[in-house]
Amino acid sequence: MNEFNYIAKNIKHPGVYLSESIQENGFSVAEFAARVVKPTKTIYAIIKGESSITPEMAKSVSNVLGTKPEFWINMQKGFDLENAENIIEGNIDKALKEKWIQEFHPKTYSDLLNHNLVKKTKIPKERVRSFFNYFAINSSRSLLKIYSKHIEASRFRSKNVDNKSKILALVSFVRYGEIASKRLIVDNFNKDVLESNLSLIKEILWKKEEGFKEQLVELLAECGIKLIFSPKFTGLDVIGSFTYIGENPVIQITDKGKRYDRFCFTLAHEIGHCKLHGKNFNSIDFDTNSINLDRDYEKKEFEANNFARKFLLSPGLEVGKVDGKYFSELNSLFDPESTNYMKFPSFCVKYKVHETNIIGAWLHENPEAYKSDYDLVNKVTSTFRLEEKDYILNQ
Repeated sequence: MNEFNYIAKNIKHPGVYLSESIQENGFSVAEFAARVVKPTKTIYAIIKGESSITPEMAKSVSNVLGTKPEFWINMQKGFDLENAENIIEGNIDKALKEKWIQEFHPKTYSDLLNHNLVKKTKIPKERVRSFFNYFAINSSRSLLKIYSKHIEASRFRSKNVDNKSKILALVSFVRYGEIASKRLIVDNFNKDVLESNLSLIKEILWKKEEGFKEQLVELLAECGIKLIFSPKFTGLDVIGSFTYIGENPVIQITDKGKRYDRFCFTLAHEIGHCKLHGKNFNSIDFDTNSINLDRDYEKKEFEANNFARKFLLSPGLEVGKVDGKYFSELNSLFDPESTNYMKFPSFCVKYKVHETNIIGAWLHENPEAYKSDYDLVNKVTSTFRLEEKDYILNQ
């Protein structure tokens, strides 16, 4: 049965009562149509339930039959509401028949439950209804269409979103950001304010003091940017994303990898998108990005990466030129023959750069060190973690 063909089961269409009223008053349909100054076919359409009684029609009918317009308007409204509910019920039945919920990985369902995003229930229809409510949909068939641009963006960046369950985990992550963004009330995005706040953002990332995450949320909100800390979804190695919702850029970040350097780089990367790219661009970033299938997309990602590196690694609190002396000292930190070898604290204080960002960048350029230089790897491991209080939907 087509989802638009369901009819209300308990409330009759006003056309039934109109037909009875016409007969009780001794009118033919043609005569009644003449009295309300409407085509006969219009009255027949209402009687058959193929057309609705509009407020204007309710007034005309009431003038002829001696009733109140509210009687017909309320009857039509009641029918429409129940009919709409029956359509949704029919779509829930379809989702059950097509085993839509089973397309979600069990761990995705557990993640949604653990963060109170869907209702815990053993009743199949109520479980589907809870998913419909979370995604704000009335039909399971519309879900992937709604998030097609995010799915496409993910495929530019990773080979891992390769099956239906991972795609559904991805849209669960994106939907979390949509819901959470409604909790943050900010002004429209202002690029000039962002530019003036960059040095303060860099200082917060360098110092990493108590409450730094809240400080970042507030400072970016001043620019019209919504920063949302999001729970991870099992099996999905998404570390961050950038999109626009309305007039505001939305940056969504997880603690995938639990490394402070990756958090900083992801945040700076997404800020780069805010600064450089417009409303029509979406980015999904993974813990391990692997592919780019689109030249324009690749160019924008390169630009955001380049901004992030300069932002995090240039000395001082401004993003400026880097002289040779700075690079010479920086490289000596990783040279066992140098007297500066592993002397990160003094270097970081001198140049106002966080230790993990220096080490993380070096490890990125020297991936073989992961297998041999355990002291360096340990310095970035387990350096960043989100807590329940950081998730805005838990507040």
